[in-house]
Amino acid sequence: MDNLSKVISTIGKITVDQGITDPNEFVRKAITIAVSVAGIVALVYVVLGGYKFLISSGDSNKYQEAIQTIMYAVVGLVVVAMSGLVINYVGKVLGLKNLFDLSSLLN
Repeated sequence: MDNLSKVISTIGKITVDQGITDPNEFVRKAITIAVSVAGIVALVYVVLGGYKFLISSGDSNKYQEAIQTIMYAVVGLVVVAMSGLVINYVGKVLGLKNLFDLSSLLN
């Protein structure tokens, strides 16, 4: 249980012993962490695609694979950004306060 507490506190500054009792706060933090992780993964794939592009050394199949990786990663970043906007809009319509809040990761 101690390792789980360290992992959770590292990812989102949430520790098991804090005991989040407000379901809205839990959902807000979970959504923020999920969207942030998805964005980081997409950025990693952009870098991976760039690396593939650099080492393609004129091979058209490797070149196309690299371009495809970069394109899918950029589409992923757009989807992640749009999901944050949609989540906030739905939250406002339902009367919830700012469901997607990156500043909560810094607290």
